[in-house]
Amino acid sequence: MNYEPRTAKAIYPVKIGEHELVKASFADELERENNELRELVRLITIEEISDSGRTFCPTQITSCRCMDLEKIHTILQKYK
Repeated sequence: MNYEPRTAKAIYPVKIGEHELVKASFADELERENNELRELVRLITIEEISDSGRTFCPTQITSCRCMDLEKIHTILQKYK
């Protein structure tokens, strides 16, 4: 696998064999899913300031299980 120095974007070989095509396809799908996850985290962690100067999060996840909320918070901090 070669990398362009400026963009660090992978260049996948096309004519080497079926295995390389599958690997490239998997890498592309993984990159798409990773981008979607980062977008979801970005949307969930948006903070805004109201006219009164109070900070709030317009998008919220609620759960009556406090241990689940701790796990969600840890995951969001990881991908933020």
